[in-house]
Amino acid sequence: MKNNKKNVKINALTYIILIIGALCLICIPIYLTLIGSFKTGQETIANFFSFPKHLLTQNYKTVFSSGFSGYFLNSVEMTVLSVILIVLFVPLGSYAIVRNKSSKFFKVIHYVCLLGLFVPFQVFMLPLTTVAARLHAMNKLGLIFIYVALAVPQTMFLYIGYMKANLPIELEEAAAIDGCGKLKTYVSVVFPLLKPINATIIILNALWIWNDFLLPFLILGGDNAQWTIPLFQYNYVSANQMNYGPMFALYIASMVPIIIVYMVFQRNIIGGITAGSIK
Repeated sequence: MKNNKKNVKINALTYIILIIGALCLICIPIYLTLIGSFKTGQETIANFFSFPKHLLTQNYKTVFSSGFSGYFLNSVEMTVLSVILIVLFVPLGSYAIVRNKSSKFFKVIHYVCLLGLFVPFQVFMLPLTTVAARLHAMNKLGLIFIYVALAVPQTMFLYIGYMKANLPIELEEAAAIDGCGKLKTYVSVVFPLLKPINATIIILNALWIWNDFLLPFLILGGDNAQWTIPLFQYNYVSANQMNYGPMFALYIASMVPIIIVYMVFQRNIIGGITAGSIK
């Protein structure tokens, strides 16, 4: 009994330490960025941690007047289209592999796709840029297809794990008895059952694409009309190094949309991944 009470106290203390650590690592930086977005540069330099004397909204007006809306729409366009293509096409390939696991052809495709998990982006960064330039794909459309291709290894890994654990073959057999072909079975029976893992895939890839800097820098760096928010941030901060107010306002305006999306769907992320890891 004493051991149980001791373990409870240790666990409680551990959770308290972890919560405090999380608050320090997450909440304090967000707080400093938020209050900094409403202060003048002089106030920030004088006392970085102080609350603003007056809520200065001019910083946000400065950011939006510098073209933020256009870059925001670019990020939304690329994120939404990339995620839609990923969710439409990767489950199809994953489903084919799961239902043809005894075929050598599909086994080879499976292993080749999963090899992408072990190859660092830096290894094929320059060849990828060279090929994109030769194909005249150094634009938003080319970047969208690159995102879809790079998402295949991890996304397929998650889909295959989920399908093996949560898609009973009996449902598809019943649909076949009712006269459904393979495509109709996939659309009517299989795809609706993928809702939890689809939510996981959508959020994971949306977070990655929204926050990605290196790929847009390599593919879109020469055309500022196609820049995404991370590219705009990089150039804006470089040009306004001592103007802290608008810089912080830019960070907040960039974070808010994706934070809201993450908070809404975070349960699906955990549920989708754990459901695909237990059979």
